[in-house]
Amino acid sequence: MRSTFTFFALLMAIVATGTSLRAHHSYGGYFRDQSVSVEGDVERVLYQNPHTVFTIRTKDLEIYTAEWLALRQLRGWGLVGGELKPGDHIIIAGSPWRDPAEHRLSLLTDIRRPADGWHWSRTVTPPREVNAERR
Repeated sequence: MRSTFTFFALLMAIVATGTSLRAHHSYGGYFRDQSVSVEGDVERVLYQNPHTVFTIRTKDLEIYTAEWLALRQLRGWGLVGGELKPGDHIIIAGSPWRDPAEHRLSLLTDIRRPADGWHWSRTVTPPREVNAERR
């Protein structure tokens, strides 16, 4: 009885403080020490947590799924979550999935949209004023 009470008290404390217990996947399925580049047209974009996910169709008609940042992280970069749209022609670079038949990329380092020159790069530091807001 006492352990049941303790469990529910702890559960209520977590709920009351707004703390979330979210699981997150490992990047063990990706070659973190490799980077590949994929060029194609965006077919679908899901601005969601824990990752923004989009699919790209290459000129060879291969479909790639790419995991980008979470919405909160996008805001940290000064992005609002509408930068990529279906139909955009982009070039992305990131770590490939260990099984090449899966056509998946994560840990993206670079996204370019040649049509208008838009560019995002993980190697660039996020804007300073945005970082200050999060403190």
